[in-house]
Amino acid sequence: MQKYAIDQPGMHIRSAIALDYLQNYIYVEADKEAHVREACKGLKMLDTRKIVLVPIKEMTDVVSAKGKALDIVKDMWVRMKIGMYKGDIAKVVSVPDLRQRVMLKLIQRVDLQAVADKLDGRKVSKKAIVPSQCLVNSGEARNLNIPVDSRRERSTGLSFDVIDGKTFKDGFLYKTVSKKSIEYQNIQPSFDEL
Repeated sequence: MQKYAIDQPGMHIRSAIALDYLQNYIYVEADKEAHVREACKGLKMLDTRKIVLVPIKEMTDVVSAKGKALDIVKDMWVRMKIGMYKGDIAKVVSVPDLRQRVMLKLIQRVDLQAVADKLDGRKVSKKAIVPSQCLVNSGEARNLNIPVDSRRERSTGLSFDVIDGKTFKDGFLYKTVSKKSIEYQNIQPSFDEL
């Protein structure tokens, strides 16, 4: 822009754009490739040897407007995409950092009797059936001789019961997952799920 405004007002450039989702690329619109090369000459941050014409069929795709993706925020509803909890509804507790992870609150699918059997050294059959959803009761876990520890989460300041390596509060499972493993666009829980 500065080059156009100050140095060479007679350049034949129609527009220039740098898109957030395509880093390290700029698009310059002109009638001829020579006009683009001339405009980019002397700009040290650009490698003019890598100038490529965008095919006419792809030109509209380059700058097509897309709606901004909804950000994940506290107390929003999401749906699990993978694993034992696939399809289950969850609520966002916190988005602790920029590492693409979120902490969720959901109804767990853990068979406490199977955990107790595993801890006692009894053989536990690998079931193909996913356990049904139910809230965890720390007292029930203690009755089955499952150790229940307490822990405070630094990022949220909440206190949790830890059973078999999983964190629980008020019967709900609190789980930190990757943003890629959840759906968060326009999720509306059903009445039964609520």
